[in-house]
Amino acid sequence: MAADSGVRLTGAALGCSVRLQTSARVRLTAVLLSFSLVFSFVAPIAAQSADSIAPAQPVLETNDLVYAAGAALATLGATRIDRPAANFVRTHGQDNETLQRASHVMEALAIPGAFIIGGGLYVGGKLGDDDGMADAGLHTTEAVLIASALSGVLKLATGRARPYVSHDSSGDFGFMRGLHDDRYRSFPSGHTVIAFAMAAAATQEVDRSGGPTFLVGAATYSGATLVGLARMYHDKHWASDVVVGAAIGIFTGRRVVQWHHSHPGNRVDRWLLGVSVRSDGGGGRVVLPFVMPLR
Repeated sequence: MAADSGVRLTGAALGCSVRLQTSARVRLTAVLLSFSLVFSFVAPIAAQSADSIAPAQPVLETNDLVYAAGAALATLGATRIDRPAANFVRTHGQDNETLQRASHVMEALAIPGAFIIGGGLYVGGKLGDDDGMADAGLHTTEAVLIASALSGVLKLATGRARPYVSHDSSGDFGFMRGLHDDRYRSFPSGHTVIAFAMAAAATQEVDRSGGPTFLVGAATYSGATLVGLARMYHDKHWASDVVVGAAIGIFTGRRVVQWHHSHPGNRVDRWLLGVSVRSDGGGGRVVLPFVMPLR
């Protein structure tokens, strides 16, 4: 009887453990899906306020402190699922060839995809005499470059160990440790920063031109979210790396577009949007040289 009771108790404990593990997985999946939905649909709706940009907007404003505080809280909240999320992706779908290929495609969407897309829009706009396309391409590329630089500085300074290096601790930081070793460049996710900077800048530009803001925003923000999840899938970043990367990218992308359009005629626009292309009379095109303004 005692043995039977022990077996029943053991079986009940195992059943409870399985239910708890399953429940944890369901909660983790719900969190990841919620994260994706927020950036895919809320962000492009918020971008539709771009027309209210005031003239001569400064680089930084008081409201940016509120955004920074919100981003910090979201990042801190994401640290609660850093280890569960990392353990989840390590044990699910790693042998799935379709997921492996798709994740690599999504990473390429950010690097080098974002640079190719932005540069292609700029060149295509100049060759096709489409000032709006050239403008969008230039500002998107600039946003991606600035966001990438910010991400690089933070990576080197924070020196956070990547998940595959520090399985048991997501809090392994070391000042300037990332300067010498890529294994300690986890915070933030550079791919995610770039992808969200492109999404934010492109959505802002489309909104200013009266285009399909929501459709473009939903597509680009969804793609950016998948980029972040792909980096987690490859065990290169913690969930909090992705969240803070998204925050940095969105802020940079929106602010670059807002600043340029509230400062018409600034040097960058004069130098690069001022390049003109005309026919040489024989069906070809010639890029006319431009003179950089001295002031």
